[in-house]
Amino acid sequence: MDFSKIQEIRIAKKMTQNELAQKVGVTREHVSAIENGRKVPSISLLQKIADVLACLLVDLLSKN
Repeated sequence: MDFSKIQEIRIAKKMTQNELAQKVGVTREHVSAIENGRKVPSISLLQKIADVLACLLVDLLSKN
């Protein structure tokens, strides 16, 4: 599954991987692995990411 939308939204909000990682309780490496498709996050982690990025969960999954 493609989670590159997380990176796109994170960058648009001027947030680093490290800042996002700290706010959702994972390592920067974990965020990087998710953004680059090497790890699949749990639904609960995706929801935390969406909350921190102030977007809807569905926004993280969309291709557009």
